[in-house]
Amino acid sequence: ELKAPIALKRVSVAVPKGEQLSTITVEFDNVVGKLESMGRPMGFSVRLGQEHKPGVFDTRLAGSTVQLKTFRTMLDFICTDLYYGHGLDPACNIMDSAGRPLPVFGPIPITKMRLAMPFPKALLVSRMLPGAGKLAAVELPADLASLELVPRVLESNFFNLYPEFSKLKEDALAFIVGRFACAEPMKLAALFGYDGPVKLWVDGKLLRYDPHGTNPAVPDHHAVSFQAGKGTHEMVIALGSNEAKAWGVYLRIERIGVTPKQIEKNPSRYPVPQWVG
Repeated sequence: ELKAPIALKRVSVAVPKGEQLSTITVEFDNVVGKLESMGRPMGFSVRLGQEHKPGVFDTRLAGSTVQLKTFRTMLDFICTDLYYGHGLDPACNIMDSAGRPLPVFGPIPITKMRLAMPFPKALLVSRMLPGAGKLAAVELPADLASLELVPRVLESNFFNLYPEFSKLKEDALAFIVGRFACAEPMKLAALFGYDGPVKLWVDGKLLRYDPHGTNPAVPDHHAVSFQAGKGTHEMVIALGSNEAKAWGVYLRIERIGVTPKQIEKNPSRYPVPQWVG
């Protein structure tokens, strides 16, 4: 009796708990027994934009599933494709227990199109303030000017406060302020990662309080949705130094409530917010 050929079932990507790099999970149907390989399993690669690189440093086989440990963060997967057997002379050696090889495939989009803002190039940061532990008693200051805010240019996507935190012998607190403008009313999500106790306000409203924030800070690890009207808005983050163990935050904003099909059909119809000031 002929067996149905091995077929690709599902592709997903996530950051395992406690890690910063992404794992791609590839599931297959019609596998006889389990997936196996002669030697180290090979054949998978990813393409980021127009750049094609192997990108996979560890391939693990488990039943009818392949787990691919990558060099990529979740940020990289906004526009990434997966391949098995890419190119004119690929090295592929994964098969099932009946000796039937995996099918060559690709490109397979790993994630759906998203309307995510870039990371800010600059934010405002307060002077170092006395520590407040888990931030339970910390309120949004009525007068932000009293925080002596100064602009800080970001050298990377990460807003790094470790140089200041690490110099202090006691627990400390810092406020980070960013302003963004919306061309029309829209539903948004604040995407951020942090490694210390944190509070997040938008336009004076507390949207998130996590007293247990700890290392490591992972980009886009937390998403908090909110509505924003047309005009300029203010986002404020209070970050505790966690007794000098905290480093900082990742922060950007995504427009949500728009389907991938709508984005693909007319992306210019759905503007994203812009960082201002």
